[in-house]
Amino acid sequence: MAKNNSKPVVMLTGHRTKAEKKIRSECEKKLQTDLKIVAFTETKNNIEAYKIFRSLKKIYNQIEFVDGCDNFTINRYCVLSAECKSIELQYAKVEKDIDEAAEVMQRIDLYKILSNFEFALNKKRDMLLKLEDRMFLNPASRIKSVPKKPKEDAPKSKFDKFVKSG
Repeated sequence: MAKNNSKPVVMLTGHRTKAEKKIRSECEKKLQTDLKIVAFTETKNNIEAYKIFRSLKKIYNQIEFVDGCDNFTINRYCVLSAECKSIELQYAKVEKDIDEAAEVMQRIDLYKILSNFEFALNKKRDMLLKLEDRMFLNPASRIKSVPKKPKEDAPKSKFDKFVKSG
C-alpha cells in the first residue's frame, strides 16, 4: 500500500513541472476557507480543555494552512488532553488510597482500579500522539514537514566534477 505524504506546493521537492505546481497550488487555495477556529461546547465547558484550546489557537492563527476546517481535530485534541489530566489526578488519588488501605482485599481492589486507569491513560496518550503528529505539535513531525534544500555546491553526479562548465 502506497503511503501518501502530501505536502503544500511550497514544500514540494523533486521533479514537478510548472503546470503541475500551478494546478496543485490552485487546488490548495480552493481548500482554504475563511472559517475561524472555534471551541466547541464540549471544549468550552471543560476548563482544562479550554486552556489548551486557547494556547493552540494562538499558535494556529499564525499558520496559513490551519483554519476552521480543522476545528474537529483541534477540539478533539483539547478534550483528550483534559481527559488525560483528569485520569492522572484520579490515578494519584488511588495510589494514595492504596497506601492508606488497611485490608488486603481493599488493596487488591484498588490495584485493579489502578490497572484500569493505566490502560485508559495509555490508550488516550496513544490517541494524543497520533493527533500531535497530524497537528505538527511534536518536533519530529515539524522536522518532517520542512522541505529539504539540495546543496548547491555538490555535483549532480560523480562525473560532473570532470566536466568543464561554460
